[in-house]
Amino acid sequence: LRLVPRIEVTGVPPLRVRIGIASGLVVVGDFVGAPAGVSTVALGSIPNLAQRLQTIAEPQTIMTDHRTYTAAAGAFEFSDCGSRTLKGFPAEVHVWRAEKPKTLENRFAKRRELTRLVGREAEIENLLAFWQEVVERKRGQAAIIVGEPGIGKSRLLFEIQRRIVRGTYLTLQCSSTYSNSALFPFLALLKRYAGIDGGDTPEIATAKLETVLALSTVPVSESLPVFIELLAIDRHVNGHPSARQRDLAHRILIDWLHHLSQIGPVLLSIEDEQWIDPSSSDVLDALVSEAGSFPILILITSRHARRRTRTGTELRTVVLDRLPSGDTRTLLSSLVAGYDI
Repeated sequence: LRLVPRIEVTGVPPLRVRIGIASGLVVVGDFVGAPAGVSTVALGSIPNLAQRLQTIAEPQTIMTDHRTYTAAAGAFEFSDCGSRTLKGFPAEVHVWRAEKPKTLENRFAKRRELTRLVGREAEIENLLAFWQEVVERKRGQAAIIVGEPGIGKSRLLFEIQRRIVRGTYLTLQCSSTYSNSALFPFLALLKRYAGIDGGDTPEIATAKLETVLALSTVPVSESLPVFIELLAIDRHVNGHPSARQRDLAHRILIDWLHHLSQIGPVLLSIEDEQWIDPSSSDVLDALVSEAGSFPILILITSRHARRRTRTGTELRTVVLDRLPSGDTRTLLSSLVAGYDI
């Protein structure tokens, strides 16, 4: 939404976007008389509420109802706009304005409530043993957690983080959308760690970036221009990094993570590795290959098994199978507790 005012238009007023979001049950289907180009229509009070919220939104803002706020407050920052009287609704509606996403290292930290953890005791014990080995020997370890979608790989990582008393926790989140975007998860992590916000001016963002890059053995005079371009901090910088600049970026990222591990042990999680982009895969391979000299535990989640890196380094493998029937019944019982079904 912040980018909308920058879109240049001629002969018409500036572009303005207003969004209203409401959550609840709707009736969805194909209806006679639907607008052209619309194949499916949602009916009920919820779509009407979303429309009313849109009408009271200021340009470039998102207004939500209280149910949406409750569901998303763990992941986004909101401003309380109080109760409003909306046309077509007899009672006042509590309205919230969504401001920006929260910076969190694990997506489970965004949830206000978690289902009960059932099973996985052996897997947790093994991974905690890996961590203890890293802390005591000050030597890195790397393991890959393999399982089908939704089986609990991310929850397992979250539980490991909760059980570790001291250390730095960093998460690289790969995405199918950005599987061809060079260094996407590493650049996202770098921005989070540096505290670079979407509303920062180029000068402020550059200053924050420079502080982090100073931790690398590569001179800031060489590294700063590369990452200003990679992070698109200066919109007037054009072109793509050269091969030498890409190699430099890889080295800087590795040096930075090594430096953090020298301050204290690091738990580095790489989520959804099956979608990692080629450049990030190269950096990950180098991190795994060099991990033995630094107290870093690298935990990778993937839908596909990969027992070694391209450089030949062995990866410990933790396979998550489906829960046995007893654990499944326990999980279902905890989910429906208090409900009459």
